[in-house]
Amino acid sequence: MTFAAAFSAPRCPTSSSTTRTYGKFEDDHRYSPSEVLDVTSYVCCGDPDLDKARGRLWCLIEQTPRLDWLLLSKRPQNIARMLPPAWLAHPRENVWLGTSAESQHWAERRIPWLLSVPAVVHFVSAEPLLGPLDLTAYVSRDRVNWVIGGGESGSQFRPMDVDWARGLRDQCQAAAIPYFHKQGASRYPGKHQELDGRLWRQFPTVPSPDATQ
Repeated sequence: MTFAAAFSAPRCPTSSSTTRTYGKFEDDHRYSPSEVLDVTSYVCCGDPDLDKARGRLWCLIEQTPRLDWLLLSKRPQNIARMLPPAWLAHPRENVWLGTSAESQHWAERRIPWLLSVPAVVHFVSAEPLLGPLDLTAYVSRDRVNWVIGGGESGSQFRPMDVDWARGLRDQCQAAAIPYFHKQGASRYPGKHQELDGRLWRQFPTVPSPDATQ
């Protein structure tokens, strides 16, 4: 099971009840990369002491090795100084590091920062996808090894050309890495999830803790 968290903007602490909730998720669900749960609402609200909040989150992640945590940032230059030093020396298999790249401009500025931090999974979230992206310089099994693409939703959504999504998919296939197409551009989220007549819901393959024991 995969959870999403974040690095930047005001973030809230993980309370003891939240810790128990995630612990119960880990107890009740066998390890499976087939489901993504966005729990940003639990960890991304205002708090005056972010270092303590992050410290509690890091402890929670250590306590839940069967849950994969997606740590996504628009400021990847901050990641190394925020992670526990032990994770930099020995990346955790359940900590996946990502950055947003909605355009070529931001891809070229953010992805090198992301790749400077050791991780089992480096991923790019190209959502909302606002133009064609050429990620061929970055995608491979030992660099950016997962890409998520999708259009914008909301009343003022900006259009997405389906060829932009096809381009990401084709680059991932050529590099033999997984591609996850979330949705097309629409006023309502979750529309146009298929790309060329099928769903693309691919995930990185990371051994479960039980399999490595």
